[in-house]
Amino acid sequence: MFASSSERGLCSMPIHNMHMAATSKHGGHGKHSSQNHVNQQNKKSSDNSHNKQTHYKRAGIVAGIIVGVLLIIYLAGVAFFSSHFMPHTTLAGKDVSLQSVDDLANDLNSTVDNFSATVTGDNIQVDFTGEDVGLGIDARAFVSGAHGSENPWAWPIGLFQEHTFDTSFGATVDQERVSELLSEPIANVNANGTDPVDAKVAYDAESASFTVVPETYGTSIDEEACVAYVVSALENLESDIVLDDTCLKQPAKKSDDPTLATGIENANKLLTGDIKLTFNGTEAATVTNEMIGNWVVVADDGTASLDENAVSTWATNELAPKLNTVGTTRTYTRPDGVQLSVSGGTYGWAIDAGALAKALSEQIKQGSNAALEIPTQQTAAVWSGQGAQDWGNTYIDLSIGEQYARFYKDGQLVWESACVTGNTSEGRYTPTGVYAVNSNKGTDQTLIGFDEDGDGEPDYRSHVNFWIPFIDNLIAFHDADWRGSFGGDIYTYNGSHGCVNLPYDKAQALYDLADVGTTVVVHD
Repeated sequence: MFASSSERGLCSMPIHNMHMAATSKHGGHGKHSSQNHVNQQNKKSSDNSHNKQTHYKRAGIVAGIIVGVLLIIYLAGVAFFSSHFMPHTTLAGKDVSLQSVDDLANDLNSTVDNFSATVTGDNIQVDFTGEDVGLGIDARAFVSGAHGSENPWAWPIGLFQEHTFDTSFGATVDQERVSELLSEPIANVNANGTDPVDAKVAYDAESASFTVVPETYGTSIDEEACVAYVVSALENLESDIVLDDTCLKQPAKKSDDPTLATGIENANKLLTGDIKLTFNGTEAATVTNEMIGNWVVVADDGTASLDENAVSTWATNELAPKLNTVGTTRTYTRPDGVQLSVSGGTYGWAIDAGALAKALSEQIKQGSNAALEIPTQQTAAVWSGQGAQDWGNTYIDLSIGEQYARFYKDGQLVWESACVTGNTSEGRYTPTGVYAVNSNKGTDQTLIGFDEDGDGEPDYRSHVNFWIPFIDNLIAFHDADWRGSFGGDIYTYNGSHGCVNLPYDKAQALYDLADVGTTVVVHD
């Protein structure tokens, strides 16, 4: 019984152990396979790391080479531009790109040594050499100074920039020698030159307003300015020197002077527009802005005023001769159909030029363009314009040639008579012209002659009953009872002293008809 149990027990152990051994063996195989996989992974990672290090090393070497090359190029550029000008460099108007300081200095010295120049313009031409004007230059200092303004360490940037040095070459000249060379040519030009004219404010008809008239320079040369201009050009080594307007005598006032703008503003305030002038109720003249513009004076400080003397001159010398009829030739047709002309006399229209100028000036200054009636010193019966009858239809008509007088009232003949006028053989003429009966009219008058024979007594004393004067108190119609006949050619050998002699009854009738102010027309 025991033996069997033991036997089963023994038999069962190997089976268990074998199972365990198998299990153990199986487990040992799995561990070995996992370790190989890890080793392979580590090996690959190590290879990748090595490759990256190699790559970085090569990249570093390439970068170093590039930096080295760039540094060499940069330093070479620094070295080059330490003695040469940058590209795009202009010195005193001359392109000096990439030129060396030494070469440029040598070029300048050579230029000065062989320098010659010509001055033209403004009617001048003068030729001279650098030696004539004492031309000299410190080329090394000038070029080095300009080159020192460029930074060779910044040449990579400077390659793409403009480098402009607006300066003269710094040459020196003897100004007195330049003046001596130019003095005589300038004097010759100025001998026949014209002086400049200042800009001014003036009326412009096209724009109907005041504007600036630009300055003009004329042809006269300002010697001081001309010498300075040439010296400046020589300092810049200019060989072809052309004078411009700055070398001419300059106007004292130019178009941009602010007082001119002020003057325009003030002057335009005086432009009222057209002012109508009426004469005896009829439009006779127009004062335009252009006329007013000619009367306005603009001072240097820009103030504007009306020249009242100019207004008065216009009224007296331009307007009055167009309107006044006193003494002018007037043509008319007598009621009997005879056409006649008469000149001279004291009757007619006469404007008061002074009063007109004053009234017109005040109106302009007030800015008014209201119509203005022309004041008069003397009036006539009608205004029909110069050259026409201005005495109406009531008047005495005296014909010297006919030796006949007529009185027309409202165009109708109401009186007529033969007469005797001044003795032409003795030069005692009855003046022709248009007059009027004056206030010396009277009766029972004694005519007293002049002392022409020098005996200390009047040449005559004559009594008249009817005195109708028309020229002061000297020439008149009057009765002449000492005459037995009238008319014909008596006046040519036995005429009066200038009066118009009439028969007694005719003189009496005329005295009653002709009032003071009645027009008297005396013609040949």
